[in-house]
Amino acid sequence: MRNKSFGTSQQPSTAVEKAEKDDTIIITKNIGDEITFATIKLKVNGVEEKQTISSKYGSPKTATEGAKFVVVNADLTNITNTAFKIPPDLVIVDNKDRQFKTYSDTIGVIDDYLDYKELPPSIKVTGNWVYELPSDATSYFIASRKSGTNELYEIKLK
Repeated sequence: MRNKSFGTSQQPSTAVEKAEKDDTIIITKNIGDEITFATIKLKVNGVEEKQTISSKYGSPKTATEGAKFVVVNADLTNITNTAFKIPPDLVIVDNKDRQFKTYSDTIGVIDDYLDYKELPPSIKVTGNWVYELPSDATSYFIASRKSGTNELYEIKLK
């Protein structure tokens, strides 16, 4: 899957396995590390697990039974000369090699939601992505390829 806006390519569920078979260089990053992709700078500021999410003005949303919400707070800076909307395709992979896209029912239930937000050139935007993962997910990371390179970034979240 290619993320045209970020200049990254996610390889969910088999990213690490594929990387081990080809010339891919796996670069492990942690919360607080800044990564420069083709079109953005990304820094994950923190991660929280919650049973319920809510915003100042919306109604609270509770995770499905047997699941939890994972809220990822990040800084994004558009390093191009043109604004673009942040697409909802950044994937988390858990310890059982399962992949998760951002939670689709998030608009209005969390403040500073990043999916579909306009990212102007050279201005840092801080916000949140929300994922719903099974309760048995004990560790997870974002796996993202840097476009035009053989680099695979694993951003360890837990």
